[in-house]
Amino acid sequence: MRCFFSVRTPLLLALTVLPPTGALADPVGEQVFRDLLSELDGVPGWSASVGSITSEDEVVVGTGVHFVRTEPPLDITFDELRLDQPREAAGGLSADSIQGAGISVVGEDVAFEAPVFSMTGIAVPTLADLSFDQYRPFSSLRTLYQRLSEVSVEHAEIPELHQVVLPRLTTVRKQSVTYEGLELEDWKDGVIARSSVGPITMRTEGDDPATARIASVNVEKTNFNSVLRLLSDDVTGSDGDAREDWQNAFAEISYAGLSITTEEGVRVSIDDMTLSDIETRRPDKPYIATLEQAMREADRETEGDIDDQQVMGALTTFFEAMRLGEFKLHRLIVEKTGEEAGRTEIAEIGVSNLTRDGFERAWGTALQSDFPDAYMKLDRFALNDLVFPLPSPEAFAALEEAESDSLSEDERRAFAALPFQMTPQIGSLDMEGLVVGQNRILAVSVDRIQTKSVPSDRLLPERGELAISDISVPGALLRRDPKSALFFDGLGYDGLHIDIDGASRLSEDGRLETTTALEVADAAGLRFGAKLTGLTEEWVLDLMMQQMENSDDPTAFFTLLSKLRLEQMTVALTDHSLIDRSFALAAEKQGQPAEQYKDQIVGALPFLIGTAVPPKIAEFLADPLKDFLESGNTLVLTLAPRAPLPLSALVDAEDDPEALLKLVGASLETRETAPELPVLK
Repeated sequence: MRCFFSVRTPLLLALTVLPPTGALADPVGEQVFRDLLSELDGVPGWSASVGSITSEDEVVVGTGVHFVRTEPPLDITFDELRLDQPREAAGGLSADSIQGAGISVVGEDVAFEAPVFSMTGIAVPTLADLSFDQYRPFSSLRTLYQRLSEVSVEHAEIPELHQVVLPRLTTVRKQSVTYEGLELEDWKDGVIARSSVGPITMRTEGDDPATARIASVNVEKTNFNSVLRLLSDDVTGSDGDAREDWQNAFAEISYAGLSITTEEGVRVSIDDMTLSDIETRRPDKPYIATLEQAMREADRETEGDIDDQQVMGALTTFFEAMRLGEFKLHRLIVEKTGEEAGRTEIAEIGVSNLTRDGFERAWGTALQSDFPDAYMKLDRFALNDLVFPLPSPEAFAALEEAESDSLSEDERRAFAALPFQMTPQIGSLDMEGLVVGQNRILAVSVDRIQTKSVPSDRLLPERGELAISDISVPGALLRRDPKSALFFDGLGYDGLHIDIDGASRLSEDGRLETTTALEVADAAGLRFGAKLTGLTEEWVLDLMMQQMENSDDPTAFFTLLSKLRLEQMTVALTDHSLIDRSFALAAEKQGQPAEQYKDQIVGALPFLIGTAVPPKIAEFLADPLKDFLESGNTLVLTLAPRAPLPLSALVDAEDDPEALLKLVGASLETRETAPELPVLK
């Protein structure tokens, strides 16, 4: 130890008496710093100041750096701002690195604070003519994104950032957000390769306090050039890009570990959520001037030259120039504690190829919701080719005039078409394992639901198909009161199982073909088929207009009925066991053997029918019904008029049953099996 001190002590003493070597100042860097402040100070509505500027070994340090914007108000302060080798570059600023401490940003509605931040490899363009015009937001954003596309940063980091939402009109609510680990990498040529932040913690105080947290947010490839194309009225593209060329604005935005908790006992959590391929293209036509003028007129509450149709057209143009490749969410849970405690959970839900016009596919798996008075479960669903129709400009014009009761004939028809034009069209829907009810025991289940249709520009779908497999109604639901329990116990049903199949086809000239088959297992089956003409778009609009007018004129209604003509109709009822079960139940109540009671009723059927309906109708019904009740086969009613029959003729002939039967070409018979209905594809 003595040896060590004997060597070190003289050395330390020698160092203390050596003359200090002064660090070199960087006057060029200091002047660049001053020029930057001067440039910002010259921007209209802005002022810039600094407490002191010093430099040491090419590092320029500014203290008390202060920027102020008057309208809308914005105050930016840096306790210290350090720039390593700041130089002027292409009218802007470049630096090897920038470090800041004690950062404060206070706006009209929000304030930010960060202890420190750092950036390396920075180059920014001039900010001299950069401003934001609240009456020209799209144009201002275009200028901003143009400058952002010229920025380059190798790496930037803010370890911690605090945000507070400032209540302007009330102090009841206060919102604060803390961001940790803000970071971005490789920003050049208008693209940020990667950026991330997390965790993010949000708190809301006041009447409805809540806490939210996001474990992490990651963004891949933020492309300012793509956003610029969207914010441009250059629809042809000076660079020769075709309008149809789509370009990523964000390759992927992903969130992980999202949660929200309220003092009311509600908690929402999401494992992860991802948006992929957010893309833009050049708009079809200029839209920015229209929207900005409409915003100015709305803000000033003045009548102008821009009407709602033009605004809707401009918004449509804006949204048609964007699309989302895919959205996915995993494990969404909503929980409620307390008196109405319950839980909703979704394993996965997603959408692909979402545009203004609709989406290609939406899906979900393992959906379940269980609350005190409601239960729902769905194993999976898939929704394909959904189209969001866009109403015609005439329809919007009619909507504007509807309240004034001054619609012209054309406007009334356009208004009548609006509900059809605004109804989404679905290519297909497939659902499996659906259960809905008051609780798990008193719930109806459906094994599978499938629908198909052909979206078109017509008011009504061209074709449609429906298949519902195994609708199961549990015995506990059938027996909720003593009377119902006695009835279903008497029939011997522990539950009901139902299948439904249907299809329809509508031609452009208004010819409708439709079929429906309903089967109740071990009970009965019903099949229906019909062909009808006259169901044109014109007829549908006439009906809608009549309903709009609330007309009680029977003549107008009969005129509409006369345009619908019946070509053919078939109704078939097949017994599987319901007849014998019903006779057994009735016989038990009468205290008679079932077969004896059935023979009595069937034998008396012609007399019973004759006392209830006119003779010709009784003659038409008696034998087929008697045979059906005796044999339990299929009863088939067919209407086949010689020529397409106006439905109004049925009303005209209702007082003459015999003439009515001849008019519709009615026949009633029993068959061994149910008739095959046509397959409509």
